[in-house]
Amino acid sequence: EFEELLKERLVAFDEICGMPVLLSVLVCLLKGWWGKADELPKDKYELYQMGIWAKVAQDLKSSDSKYTIRGKSKDEARKQIGLAVEMLRLIGTANHLAKRRTFQLPDVHKALAGRADLEDVWAVLLAAGEVPLIRIVTLGEASGGEFQFCHLSFQEFLFVSTMCADCKTPHDFFAKEDELNAKLNDPFYRNAITIGSGHIGEALSKQRPDWSLDRYPRLSALGVDGLRHLLAGSVWLQSLDLSNVELDGPAMGRLVEALSLRGLPELRKLSLRFCKLPASSAGAVGRLLRICPVLEDLDLEWNRELLNSGQAAANLTDELGDEGLPCLRRLGLRWCHLPEVVKQPLGILRARCPKLEEVDLLGDRRIAEGSSFV
Repeated sequence: EFEELLKERLVAFDEICGMPVLLSVLVCLLKGWWGKADELPKDKYELYQMGIWAKVAQDLKSSDSKYTIRGKSKDEARKQIGLAVEMLRLIGTANHLAKRRTFQLPDVHKALAGRADLEDVWAVLLAAGEVPLIRIVTLGEASGGEFQFCHLSFQEFLFVSTMCADCKTPHDFFAKEDELNAKLNDPFYRNAITIGSGHIGEALSKQRPDWSLDRYPRLSALGVDGLRHLLAGSVWLQSLDLSNVELDGPAMGRLVEALSLRGLPELRKLSLRFCKLPASSAGAVGRLLRICPVLEDLDLEWNRELLNSGQAAANLTDELGDEGLPCLRRLGLRWCHLPEVVKQPLGILRARCPKLEEVDLLGDRRIAEGSSFV
C-alpha cells in the first residue's frame, strides 16, 4: 500500500518539477501545510487545492485585519480560511466564464451577489491591501480599481473546482451537451481542463452518465487532447459515443493512458464508429476494452485500417487479455473491410465473449461467409 502511495505521488511530483508555476504552488503548500504526509497531492488539481488553502492561511496569519487567524483556534482558523477561499472561488469562476484576465469592482460585486459575508471579506482585505492570490493593478479609479489573479492558473483552478462540485445537475458551463465539443476546442479552457484531469470527468459522469461527442463542431486536435483529460476519472459513465472523433495511433494511446488509472467500470455502450483508427492503435483499443469490464455494446463500424492484418487483430486480442469481455452482447464491425487472415484472432476474441449474441459484419463479405466468428 505504501509503495502504491509513493508511486502515485512521485508521478505527480515529476510533473510538478517540470513546470515553474507548479513549483511555486508547491512552495506555497509546503510553507503553510497543515496536513499529514499521506495527504500530499497526487495530481495537479490537489496541488492547487492544497496550495491555495495554504497560501490563504499564510496570508491571513500575517494579516492585521479582523480576518487574521493569529491566536484563533484551529476550527476558527479553518472557518476564516474557508470564507476567503469561497470568496476567491466565486470571483475566479465568474471571471473565467467571462474569459477575463482582469476584473473590476462591479465584477466582484456581481460574483459575490447575495453573499454579504463574502462581500465583507473582500472589502476588509482590500482596504488592508492584502487580498490573497489577487494582484491590485490599479486602485481608486472611477471603476473602483482593476484586479487580477497573481497567476492565471489560480483562476483556472478555482473555475475547475466549481465544475467539480458535488451537484445533481451539471454546471451551466456543461449543461448543454451539444456545446461540449466547442468548449473542448477552445484554447482558453485548455489549461483549466488539464488541471481538472481526473476530477471534472468524475463529477460530470455522475451528473450525466451518457455522453456523445458525435456532434458539430467536430473535435479538433486540441479538443481530442482535452477529451482525454475530461474522460480521466469518468467512472460513472454508462454510454460513450466517440463516433467521428478522429483518433490516430498516438491520440488513442494517450486517451487510454489517461483512462487506465481508474478505468470505465460502469460503461455499457461504446461507439468508435468512423474514428479512422489505424492498425497501430489496435493494441491501445484492446487496453481500452480491458478497462471496460461491464461493456455490453461495442461499435467499430467503418474503421477500415484498425484490423487490416492478422497482426493488428492479434495485438487487440492480446492486449484485451484472457478475461475478454464477459458482458459483451453486441459487436459492430460493419464496413471494416476485414481480411480473411483476421478470422483466427477474432475467433479467439469471440471465445472470450461468452454472452455475445450479435456480430454485425455487413460489408465484410470476406470474413462473413462461412465464418465461425458470427
